[in-house]
Amino acid sequence: SLTTIGTQAFNGTPIQRITNLGSILTLSGQAFMSTKAVFVDIPETVTSIEYQVFRYVTTLEIVICRNPSPPSFAETAFQNTNSTFTIYVPDASVEAYKTATNWSTYAAQIKGISELPTE
Repeated sequence: SLTTIGTQAFNGTPIQRITNLGSILTLSGQAFMSTKAVFVDIPETVTSIEYQVFRYVTTLEIVICRNPSPPSFAETAFQNTNSTFTIYVPDASVEAYKTATNWSTYAAQIKGISELPTE
C-alpha cells in the first residue's frame, strides 16, 4: 500500500479538497504546492509533513490533522499560504500541537476538532 505522497506529486493541480489519503505516513516536500486546496484532511497515520508541502496554497481555509501526536512538521510546510486558515486537531491534543516544534508558529490557528464547522 502507498505510504508516501511523493515530492511535487500534485504541485500546481487544481485540486480543491485533499481527503481520503488512506494510510499515508509521509507528505513529501512540495506535494501539494500551488494547488487550489481549500480543505485538507490529514489522516492519523501521517507522522511526517515535509518542507513546503502546502506552499503557495493561498486558497487554504481548513486543515484537519487527525494524529493525536503532532507529526514532525517542517517549518516551511505552510510557507506563503493564506494566513487565516484554521488547523483542527483531536481535542485532547490541542495543547500538544500548540507547543510542538514548528506547529507552535500556528498556535493561534489551532483548534479542537469539535469546533470544526459543519457543512
